[in-house]
Amino acid sequence: MMPAGESAISWLNAVLPERPAAWWSPERLRLLNEYMRLARAARREGRHEEAAGVWEEALGRLPDMPEPRRAELRRLISEALKQAAREALRQLEPDVEAAIGHLERSARSAGDPSVYPILGFLLHKVGRPAAALEWYARAEEETKDAFSRALEYARTLARLQLMIDPGNVPGEKALSGADREGPSPGEPLELGSWQRLWALNALRQGNISRAHRRFPGPDWPEMPAAWALEGALIAALARNWPACLAYYQRALAAAPRLSTPHRCVMASAVVNTVDPSATFRDRFSWLPDDLAEELGNRAPKRLFADERQYKRWRRQVLEWQYRRRLMEARSALAREDDAGIRRALAAAVQLLPDVPLSRRLAVWMACAYGTGQPGRRVLQEARGAGSEQAEVLRLCVWAAERFGRTKDVIGELNRLLERHPDDGWGLDRWKRWMVRLGRNALEKGRYRQALLQFVSLLLRLPEDPDGWSGCGRVHAATGEAARAADCFAQARRLKMLRASPVSAVMPQGEREKYGLLRPLLEESLLPSPAPDPCPFAKEVLLQAVWASARAGDAYLEMIIDQWVRGRSSAASAG
Repeated sequence: MMPAGESAISWLNAVLPERPAAWWSPERLRLLNEYMRLARAARREGRHEEAAGVWEEALGRLPDMPEPRRAELRRLISEALKQAAREALRQLEPDVEAAIGHLERSARSAGDPSVYPILGFLLHKVGRPAAALEWYARAEEETKDAFSRALEYARTLARLQLMIDPGNVPGEKALSGADREGPSPGEPLELGSWQRLWALNALRQGNISRAHRRFPGPDWPEMPAAWALEGALIAALARNWPACLAYYQRALAAAPRLSTPHRCVMASAVVNTVDPSATFRDRFSWLPDDLAEELGNRAPKRLFADERQYKRWRRQVLEWQYRRRLMEARSALAREDDAGIRRALAAAVQLLPDVPLSRRLAVWMACAYGTGQPGRRVLQEARGAGSEQAEVLRLCVWAAERFGRTKDVIGELNRLLERHPDDGWGLDRWKRWMVRLGRNALEKGRYRQALLQFVSLLLRLPEDPDGWSGCGRVHAATGEAARAADCFAQARRLKMLRASPVSAVMPQGEREKYGLLRPLLEESLLPSPAPDPCPFAKEVLLQAVWASARAGDAYLEMIIDQWVRGRSSAASAG
């Protein structure tokens, strides 16, 4: 029986008669089989790069191997290296550089043109569009495969990225291929990618309105978060603030934290779009709780033309947020949610502590919750120079009651009633204090003082029965029976008539402190001033768009992901 090695030699000589039989000596065939065995074992154990190395050594050690056999080994090398590249990309933290190295080795050692497109995509992914373009050109020359549609897009994108790269010399003024629709899109992401590419090219040419029209809309279902942020900046440049806000809503759904300049641009979109006095909780519940967070006294670097422009913009944002907090306080007041009122007012006062309303609200909270004791200067600032508002003067009365002396209370009441003689709250307060002081003086035998208090009550409320009754008790205590009888008779007559103008000053069941707060919050319903137009430096917003355009591409990421998840080729039995 013929040995196995001799049988193989006879078969190969029959297939390849031009090869000398001496090449297929048993020693060489055993060497090749040993290489094949070692490589297959490495593949089975997942050591694909090692297997490729074994086959590469076989090609080097056996240079006169027949071409069909060499082609088979090159195919095995390419499959092993492609599998190694896929596994490098499947890691929890993908090793893109390792994958690029495997595919470059496949192109060099195995001469496999099928790796050219994916090699270009990976180089593109790591920010090397110039190197990617070289492989795209080789792929177009040597292969036509499933990547042909993506190749045209990737090549156009790479050229655009090179044009917008500040480190490169400006290239051609127009980008052919980005102004037409390209190949017929096969899926929504491909269509959106081309639309984005057309928009970026229009933006590069300085046509902002055209870029805004061409960019995929904020309701596009395949919108990646990075593209939504680009769309928001382009909409801001076009001053379409509702669209800008819609783009940010899409972006925040995927990435809830925004960086500069996006926090500032979104704040402008909110200020220019959303009325803080409207009920928007359901529609705009996705907005950050505090737009004014992290706004310092200095502008973010280069985002605004100067510090003055930044301060104007910052004030607008703070005022919008301030009005929103006041609206939250009004809603909580309608529910008599004391904790909600306290939270909203504290946040509002912290935002703009220098405005008169904040000072008044701080005084109200001090009276309602005991948060500090307002001094005379604080009360003067809360009142404001020449203030005639009844609600402010009432607040000062309440603060004097809580933290001042009796003479301070009477002084504040006199100030209120001098300016608003028919104010029901003030008249009720006046009566309470005059009756209380008169009774205290009467109990202590200070009859002249007691009579003065009751007479003071009647001077402002001449038909109040309690005032006449108090005067009668003082006259009775001093032995003036006739005068006392007249006063008691007048009190009885007025009680029958129920003529007191303060009989229903406050609605029944309403907490008194809320009655003082409600008119203060009416100021939050005043119309807000129109915001300024886009205050940002155009160049900075453009730089942010270009940085995003150079950072990555969702369509190419999808192509790479599909290739990574593709079924790997099994090693041939050889």
